[in-house]
Amino acid sequence: ICGPQAASVKIIALTKNSSQEREVNSQEDIERMVNAANFLNYRIFGKKEGSPVMTVTFHLKDGDDVTISANNTSMWWHGKLHPIKDTALFINVVDGLFFD
Repeated sequence: ICGPQAASVKIIALTKNSSQEREVNSQEDIERMVNAANFLNYRIFGKKEGSPVMTVTFHLKDGDDVTISANNTSMWWHGKLHPIKDTALFINVVDGLFFD
């Protein structure tokens, strides 16, 4: 995906399983999260299923928000559901960096 650039992000809100929440505001953590979002590559064809287990909202300095949600097999980007190319990678990386 082509998410926001780290320099344009003010703060990031992370939600895991609709219950665990975390805010990321250090420049180092913002850069890590932007890089992690770049792991989300979707396929044109494939199975799209389930509900999001991780939601990432980038609150931008210009006041806009960019939200990406994912589970182990699918991602939600611009309101559309897409199958993920590298299943579970994004969830595992974000979980390891920000929740474990």
